[in-house]
Amino acid sequence: MSKYIIFVFEKMDMSGGPKMAAEFAMALSRSGWHVSALRRSESTPDSLKLEVILLTSGVTTYGPNKLDTLDSGMKILSWIIDLKPALIVAVYPNDLLVCAPAALLVGASLIFYDQNQKHFGGGVCKQAAKILAISLLIKMAAGRIIAVSTAVKAEMVKRAGHSPLDIAVVLPGVVPPSALFTDQVDNKVITFINVGRLDLQKGQHILLKAFERLIYSTCESVRLLLIGGPTEGVESSEKYAENLRTMVKDSQLTGAVELLGWRNDVASILEKADVYVHAALWEGFPLSVMEAMLYGRPTIFTDCSGYPPRLDSGTAIVVKAGDDEALFKAMEKIVQMNIIDRIQMGRLAREYALREFSLDVCTTRLVNLASIELCQKII
Repeated sequence: MSKYIIFVFEKMDMSGGPKMAAEFAMALSRSGWHVSALRRSESTPDSLKLEVILLTSGVTTYGPNKLDTLDSGMKILSWIIDLKPALIVAVYPNDLLVCAPAALLVGASLIFYDQNQKHFGGGVCKQAAKILAISLLIKMAAGRIIAVSTAVKAEMVKRAGHSPLDIAVVLPGVVPPSALFTDQVDNKVITFINVGRLDLQKGQHILLKAFERLIYSTCESVRLLLIGGPTEGVESSEKYAENLRTMVKDSQLTGAVELLGWRNDVASILEKADVYVHAALWEGFPLSVMEAMLYGRPTIFTDCSGYPPRLDSGTAIVVKAGDDEALFKAMEKIVQMNIIDRIQMGRLAREYALREFSLDVCTTRLVNLASIELCQKII
């Protein structure tokens, strides 16, 4: 059997999905497979960062600078067929348009690493058709889905009619910080922090509504830091970011809310913050929430990815996605806590994250599932 495995990325950047796919690829490389990562889009500073990480871990990378006219699906298909891989991993839904036919033609196993819920453009019928097409491509190549949450799995079962037996759930993992963060101190100003691209999916407009209510309702001094920016070149994301700035400017939020853009010092900012808050409307499974919990900060997040497993009361606060009233009440609850209770919540969050979101556990499970898929193909 061939020792080659190919990961196909519609795009590469340093966001959660591509980073977890890269961890999957590097784990397979450490297990003795010859792993290649194919980037179908043009390079960006973020894609180059991820490629360097892959290369230093023994994963060969390819992109438009190495393969001519990668915008042509036939060129990509031909290249994959020539390599004759044993396993092909599609990272994005659109990658299945190339990966499924290639898997059929060379007799390779196919895995779709499904890391997000599907919110395509167009009307309801168009969205439903696209999700059904994803499922048909996977079934055509007898592929398996690895989903990052029960919510992602449920979507493929309900909206695409996929068999739950063909979908495994592996929660993503994160690397614990090299040094333990110190417990928060009793700051005069309680600082909330949110990290993520400025986009409708991430729900920052709902967070701003909830935070404005918090300012009116509490005697405590509070502030909110938004770290992140719009997706470059995506008009809807750039317009959304501009609308957020207008919301801050035209309300009582000026002075209490800072939009910091993308930063390289998120860890140090988080260390000085008191609470992490995540307001996403839909998500695969938010890495930023896991990281905040690892850093020992009280954490509020929405139920858009389903309810995390084995999460006890007092470890974090989970609210209904899209509900600014529930988000406001959760923030108010933490503001009303004394510093000892907030420190205890942060410690419980860290213990939970270390137990549930270990990167080593995650990648081991991913490698085991890939191995099972390869063995079944041989049989």
